[in-house]
Amino acid sequence: GCPPVKSFTNLKTGGLVCRGLGGTIKDENISLDSNICGSLSMANIGEPNTNACQFFLNVKHNPSLDWFTPPATSKHPVFGLIRKGMDTVMRISKAQTHQADLPCVPIRMHKIEIMGAPEPAKQSQRGRSSSCSSSSSSS
Repeated sequence: GCPPVKSFTNLKTGGLVCRGLGGTIKDENISLDSNICGSLSMANIGEPNTNACQFFLNVKHNPSLDWFTPPATSKHPVFGLIRKGMDTVMRISKAQTHQADLPCVPIRMHKIEIMGAPEPAKQSQRGRSSSCSSSSSSS
């Protein structure tokens, strides 16, 4: 399921981000990084501002998924790049699947290392709510 309506700190801006109803996150189309082989992209349900807690790893160049490629409906912003272990990603992409495209043998990530992420902004979090009102708008 999706995460609850809750807030978190945007690592790049230091701003407080509130998830919308159903745990959605607004689109963050901030760079012109293409969905190339080895990139990490935010998954959504095909509508604007419906990003959630899932991501996917591109195993080929998928320019039709770029948010800046017309028609610019809801697309998938890139937020990372695989630096090591692409051979493992390619093996996972070739795993045998059931009819619903689920792997026959469950695949789990036991460890990832995030490198080059900006440090959280040095803003005071005192007095700031750690959760958002469930009536908050996602617009």
